[in-house]
Amino acid sequence: MNLGQIRTKARRKLDEDTARFWSDDELNDYINQGYFFLWQKYIDAGNRKAETSTLLSLVANTREVALPSDFNRARLLEHLVGDLWIPCTFYERYDTMVSENNASDVGDQEQFCYHFQGDNLILEPTPNSDETDTLRLTYFFMVSEMDDDADVPELESIYHDILTSYCCVQAKEKEEMITGNGADLSPFVMTYEKQLSQFINNIQLPSQQRVYAQPFGYW
Repeated sequence: MNLGQIRTKARRKLDEDTARFWSDDELNDYINQGYFFLWQKYIDAGNRKAETSTLLSLVANTREVALPSDFNRARLLEHLVGDLWIPCTFYERYDTMVSENNASDVGDQEQFCYHFQGDNLILEPTPNSDETDTLRLTYFFMVSEMDDDADVPELESIYHDILTSYCCVQAKEKEEMITGNGADLSPFVMTYEKQLSQFINNIQLPSQQRVYAQPFGYW
């Protein structure tokens, strides 16, 4: 299903098959807002659907490595040393002793520590040689805005109805503010909240809960 088809479903619920009060561009904005919101829920849940990885290269005497354009949040940074991918250590910038405290020797190479600054990854210590594709960044990515012709990427079809409901809620809120006729939001809001709750429950990763036993004779 693509953006245009979701917009058509929303128009049917809004009882406006032909644009009069709400323009196509306006409904498109609402749908994309909902799309970004739902995708952020994937990221917040640590769901692997929102995870990808990419290879980055090192440049001698350059600490900054550009992050991917769709980067949202890092999960892991690894450095290829020989045949092994060795995890790098994240550090806060106020740690002025990072090179001594956190960097470690792996074979003949010093392992990197890193932090983030703007759109760049900052490495400590500074690389002393060029290395192609020897950093592997595993990260949560952010999706791009949808358009009319392309199918909705990433989201399963069952969640297209949530985007439809989100669009209708936003559209009805505008109607209520502009016309002052007391547009009935409640059916749309109830449907959306129910769908959203189910969505959040479905994307949560399985978790393990530790069970603590109280020692015998403990008072």
